[in-house]
Amino acid sequence: MRVLLRWLGRLLTALLLAVFGLVVLVPAVTGSTTLTVLTGSMEPTIKPGALIMVKPVQSNEIEVGSIITYRPASDEDILITHRVVRQESGANGTQWVTRGDANGADDAPIVYAQVRGKVIYSLPYLGYVRQALTSQGPWLLVGVALIMVLALLWPLLTKRRRTGTRGAHAPDPGPSNETQPPAVVGVAPQRNDPVTATPRGASS
Repeated sequence: MRVLLRWLGRLLTALLLAVFGLVVLVPAVTGSTTLTVLTGSMEPTIKPGALIMVKPVQSNEIEVGSIITYRPASDEDILITHRVVRQESGANGTQWVTRGDANGADDAPIVYAQVRGKVIYSLPYLGYVRQALTSQGPWLLVGVALIMVLALLWPLLTKRRRTGTRGAHAPDPGPSNETQPPAVVGVAPQRNDPVTATPRGASS
């Protein structure tokens, strides 16, 4: 039972580290942004509460079928994440028409200046985790990361300490009064058998 609990603890810690990496580390390394989906306009593909990673892309990387995040107007803070259903050429250059998977009508066309990025992946329910972590500032993220790393390394540290303790208190057998028989050293007879050599990495 103890071994099972120890492995379950390691599995849980590894899972938490993976979640932390997807929520914080991967976006930081790739220059992406994580967002939380609040509405159901992209159901069933992306449900409310999901975490999405949005990566900045060039205009030629936006294709029909891509899920993008954009501002409905350049001076608004609202972000919309919908799927591109059509690409057009207008007076302002290339435009994209989007629509939520659960919606029955298209959105107004947008231009590249409104695009925040392209959705790379989405993780259900982890948007709530992101909101809880980011709402308290960076120190909470650092604390959670340190706790996870310590939990992952704790079994190794305790095992090394137990091994060192056993070695330090090992009893000294001391000199033995028993007479041991002398060691017998023999000389192997010479053989004239041929030696078969095989090249390195080959099997004979």
